Amino acid sequence: MKALLQKFDKTFYLTLLVVLVFVLVIFISQSSWINSFKKYNASKIEVGSEAPTFILKTSDEEEISLEDKISNNRVTILFFLESYCGACQRQMPDLVSIYKEYKDREVEIYGIDIIKEEKSTIDNFIKKYEVNFPILIDEKSKVSNVYGVKKTPAVFFISKDGIIRDKFEERNEEEEIREIIDKILEGNQ
Repeated sequence: MKALLQKFDKTFYLTLLVVLVFVLVIFISQSSWINSFKKYNASKIEVGSEAPTFILKTSDEEEISLEDKISNNRVTILFFLESYCGACQRQMPDLVSIYKEYKDREVEIYGIDIIKEEKSTIDNFIKKYEVNFPILIDEKSKVSNVYGVKKTPAVFFISKDGIIRDKFEERNEEEEIREIIDKILEGNQ
């Protein structure tokens, strides 16, 4: 009986050790993802700061990398939204018009849905507003948290060198958005 208990103790402690190692590995792998954003303090992401890069997927599972767009010398506009947000809905036709005009002038626009919505909801939103630029899905709000987005719409204007040149957390007039883009393209911002 004593030998059986000793064997049980060894098995128990070995199993416990394996489980603890497994938990530690999971924790470290999650921490490394978090640490990749650690240099960005959401409350300090301001105009003049380096734009945190990310990879997100569209509702069609296409991966989009902000870092790739910046390295391709593109001005990038990030439009954080929720499909049911009235101000976001009112801003969308302006952005569709702007993208139509500026897409051939090295400007990219990305909508970023900050909550996990059904694919059909996002697809209906795209269809309803005739969205002509990618809508990315921020399933766990990680990117919006890193950017410090507290409400929608929130818009970040990123220059070709990856620096945030302007931002706002409210609906803005189409003409004001065009002025900001033109200043960035001219290198005056």
